[in-house]
Amino acid sequence: DLRSALAEEGVLRLLTLDDSLFGENPPIREEDFSSPLLGRFFTALRAQLRESGQVNIPALAEFFTSEEISHLIGILQKPESLKNGAQALSDYCTIILDEAHKRGRQRRSPDGRDGKE
Repeated sequence: DLRSALAEEGVLRLLTLDDSLFGENPPIREEDFSSPLLGRFFTALRAQLRESGQVNIPALAEFFTSEEISHLIGILQKPESLKNGAQALSDYCTIILDEAHKRGRQRRSPDGRDGKE
């Protein structure tokens, strides 16, 4: 899902530029990401920031392949403005959650049940 993936990339860039935008409990979780890889990056970057207070991409090599790290670097090198960072984050999260909700509905059975009853 391109719309969600672009928003997910934006979230990762904002996280590395100004993690204070996220607070203690961000409105999105790894499971909300349409791309499992981007969701894993989100969780790993949050953990790094929580533990050390900074992002250290080379340290992620323990958890990701070199190809995955290259992909992350490519995402982080795209321009992202902090001028309206809080609003951008809100917009990105809304898109991610909307698309996650749509994916959740599509996984339900034809009779509308999702097996959680």
